[in-house]
Amino acid sequence: MKSIRVLSAVVILLGLCSTARAIPIDLFVVSGPGTTVTFLLPASPTPTGTDLACPAALPPEFCISGVTTTVNGVTQTGDTLEFFDISQEGGLALLPGGSFPPLVDLVGAQLYTGPVTAPTFLEGSFAQTNLIDNTDFTVTITTIPEPSSLVLLASGGLGMAAVLRRRLVG
Repeated sequence: MKSIRVLSAVVILLGLCSTARAIPIDLFVVSGPGTTVTFLLPASPTPTGTDLACPAALPPEFCISGVTTTVNGVTQTGDTLEFFDISQEGGLALLPGGSFPPLVDLVGAQLYTGPVTAPTFLEGSFAQTNLIDNTDFTVTITTIPEPSSLVLLASGGLGMAAVLRRRLVG
């Protein structure tokens, strides 16, 4: 009876691991005087546009439309984010509802690696300057583990607990 329960648990865990999507997600926190913006994006996003297809139309850049952001605690949907190559001074712009003027228009470090058609975000904190009012901002990018990693970690912990219990009881 016990072996059937253990086998069932293993099958369920393996099923969860195989169905979980292994797409890392990045948490962005953009903070400056009186403004805090947070949003989630895939670590390696598929841009909705590049260069001239983006609202600013400044190559090389990429944009992601339809993003849900939280600005000073208020959630808004349909925003567009533009990420600029270092030749455009790096940085990002947040366009509420996808139109001008931007809420923040930051320049500083480039926030991604790779070409604008296949970018991958960098992790860390990056100093930026808001071109709108020349104030200092910080962009912090943190990777959130994907569900399959959490399931594997939990199953390993359960296995260790079972071995420890068996040794203490037996």
